[in-house]
Amino acid sequence: MNTNGNGWHRNITIPATSTDIPLYNMQGYVARVSFLETTGTSSATFNLWDGSGLGGQLIASFQLPAGQSVNIRFSPYDFPFDGGLFLDMTSGSIQGCVTVRTPHHNEVMGTPVVLVNPEVLSVSVTPSS
Repeated sequence: MNTNGNGWHRNITIPATSTDIPLYNMQGYVARVSFLETTGTSSATFNLWDGSGLGGQLIASFQLPAGQSVNIRFSPYDFPFDGGLFLDMTSGSIQGCVTVRTPHHNEVMGTPVVLVNPEVLSVSVTPSS
């Protein structure tokens, strides 16, 4: 973990996987994601959920063609989550890293994060030629 004055940042490494993984069990913010489709032969579809499983709120949905990658920094606002962070693998295999920011010292810990107009991030990568 490190800090840059905007709260603590933790990089969560995701080894090559085709199964669901609980990533984080506390409140925080998704600051950056970086994913790579690992088989090189088929696409990967996966989601990030606010919660400890599929029953939470969908944060982001990704579709990666074979062998492609995505790297997104959500600064300056990041994507808040309240009930933990869960990776839902719908199809394929990926590896990557999710950078999570914990609340800043002037943000009230334990206060539920409320999205006023929640929108789901949808990322679909087009293969490079």
